[in-house]
Amino acid sequence: MKKSVSLALLDICACLVIAYTAWLGNFGDWITENLSVVAYWHGHELGLEIWGWVCGVQFVAFLTWLSYVYDFKSRAMYTFIVLSGLLLIVGVYLPYQPGQHPYLSNIHIGVSFMAPVSVMAAIICMVVHLLKIRMPYMRAMVGLLVFLTAIAAVIFVYCTIITTLLEVYVVSALSVYMTLLGILGIKFADRVDG
Repeated sequence: MKKSVSLALLDICACLVIAYTAWLGNFGDWITENLSVVAYWHGHELGLEIWGWVCGVQFVAFLTWLSYVYDFKSRAMYTFIVLSGLLLIVGVYLPYQPGQHPYLSNIHIGVSFMAPVSVMAAIICMVVHLLKIRMPYMRAMVGLLVFLTAIAAVIFVYCTIITTLLEVYVVSALSVYMTLLGILGIKFADRVDG
């Protein structure tokens, strides 16, 4: 019961993060601009900083909770969990102004790109472990992860740059995927306990 309540709270927070991401993106063009452009070119730096903190904490909390639900302790996974939160938080403080700060802008791009990659790496660590122990439905979850990643790649290629559309999609897709992992973990734990 406690795990279900925790998942519900995490999902509520995820919905708020998704809504905030979409709201912040509305200050620019969803197809040709990303949240960094909205922040540093349209004057919403504080909004981006809040987003980085909230999103970073949300992903760290969700991933940490999943490791608890599955009783999975992995140094690699914990490293990626911490890295994802730190990269999101640090990235929003690096200015994205290529004309004025080209080096910092390039670092900003790299850090911002590596944050969701770190979240994915943490998830992959867990899913590989769950495949090894023959956790039910994990092959389907691998297929879903590949499908969701392919959609992100299509958005990236279609829009040619990182866009608000991609950012909203990535935050949403990762949240939905972690929710499904959580539901499976709770069902598995209930079956083992019962």
